[in-house]
Amino acid sequence: MSSKGIATREKVFAAADELFAKGILVTQEKIRKEIGGGSHSTIGKYIREWKAQEDDDIPVKSYPMPDKIKKMYEEMNEAHWNTFCSKYELITDDEKIAELEQENETLREKLEIARQDSIRLEQLEKIRKEENERYEKLVRQQREDAVEIQHLKNHIDSLISP
Repeated sequence: MSSKGIATREKVFAAADELFAKGILVTQEKIRKEIGGGSHSTIGKYIREWKAQEDDDIPVKSYPMPDKIKKMYEEMNEAHWNTFCSKYELITDDEKIAELEQENETLREKLEIARQDSIRLEQLEKIRKEENERYEKLVRQQREDAVEIQHLKNHIDSLISP
């Protein structure tokens, strides 16, 4: 059994590092796609660990920020965040649409197979009915032949015996 779809800490960290190195936003869905499966809760836990590790690796000094710059920074940050969210929603929607289209195609293929199976079953049922009718006809004919044979034997016996 392959462990490709199991989300281990090492796999999530490796995938997160790879996505980050490519400049791609690290999300649960992208990690899941990268490693070929895994539960969202497990992936989420390891992503939080990965992000915490990244923060711990960089020494941070705290410099006081002037209020004027802080206000401008917050406004820019909010504008960037809103832009990001609107674009991310579009990307997420596109990914969902692609997944749904794939699922729809798979279901159509299964429906076609089921339709073909249904047609084949109808054909087999028709053949079964025809064979059953043929069998019943042969049984009736055999009974009639048996009656005829008995009748002929009786007739022969009556001719032989005076």
